[in-house]
Amino acid sequence: MRLLFGALGGAGMATRIEQFEVWPVAKTAARFCGRRAGVFLGLLAIAAAPACALAVLTGLFAEIPIAVLVLTLLLAAASAFGIAWAEAGAIHFVVSTLRVAPPTLAETLQPALRKCPHVLVVHILVNVAAGLGSLLLLVPGIVLMLMFWVAVPATVVEGGIVSAMRRSHELTRGHKWRVLGLLALLLAAFVAAAVVFAAGAAMLTTLLAQWWAFALVQLFQVATYMVWGVVTAVSYYHLRTIAEQRPAPTTGRGTGP
Repeated sequence: MRLLFGALGGAGMATRIEQFEVWPVAKTAARFCGRRAGVFLGLLAIAAAPACALAVLTGLFAEIPIAVLVLTLLLAAASAFGIAWAEAGAIHFVVSTLRVAPPTLAETLQPALRKCPHVLVVHILVNVAAGLGSLLLLVPGIVLMLMFWVAVPATVVEGGIVSAMRRSHELTRGHKWRVLGLLALLLAAFVAAAVVFAAGAAMLTTLLAQWWAFALVQLFQVATYMVWGVVTAVSYYHLRTIAEQRPAPTTGRGTGP
């Protein structure tokens, strides 16, 4: 892999990437999570705060049915909002850092907040499409998931919903096997993290009240989607770089005798 300096979509430093590979994407994503932990922790704390607070309140009023119903509905909405905000923020931060320079946390929060509705709609459409494909056969569902692998980063960076899904299809064309390998690696990491988290939460529930465990679950869920955002953002950057390095198609007409 060679490093060149040039324009990518208008400005900034571009990395010349010969092909989409699992390990460079995973390594870059892991480096982001390690070296930029302060920004991501701040984003996580702000995005997950409403859901965590509502989870605590749900546990506190667990004996009042109407309160539980209202708080559960609010919790579901706050959880979806927090996930979309954290994921959009992670994507915005990663792509901005790779293209130009790392933004501050304050510069990340506002544009990510504006993209929350788009992120939620894209997630719903992708999950419905993949779910319907899985009902027919498992393979179509997996293919659709791979096809729309970078649909959320595309809508955060380029805008649009249908256009973002179309863009993801274009960018992942010819790379789906490697995307599948990256997806498998990411899911394996999530399973390992979930096992560790479950063991730690089980020990904490003996020391803390049960409603604090509900808040930790919300925090873990938002963190998971934020990491997902980091990985898909790096994937989007690599795939877009590859696509924009391809030579423009010729018309077949000569320019001279």
